[in-house]
Formats: sequence, C-alpha cells, structure tokens
Amino acid sequence: MSLAHVGHWYAELLYVAPVVLVAGWLALAGRREKRRGPAAGGGRDEHA
Repeated sequence: MSLAHVGHWYAELLYVAPVVLVAGWLALAGRREKRRGPAAGGGRDEHA
C-alpha cells in the first residue's frame, strides 16, 4: 500500500483543518469557563 500524493493530503487538510480549529477553540473556551466557576456569572445576566 502506498501513500497518497501530497496534493491529495493537502486538499483533505483544507477541509479538516477548520473543523479541528473550531473544535479546539470550543474545547478551550469550555475549559476556561469551567475554571472561572459560578462567581464569574457564567455569561448570564441575572438581573434581566
């Protein structure tokens, strides 16, 4: 079995990279929100 041509890998990377970046960003944001805890408000406006 041989590896695909580099052009094929590059084309696939163009589709996969944005998905991986967004998933990583959401995971990081979730961790930051958990670390802040309830004292930070969690992004909700309790006076509304």
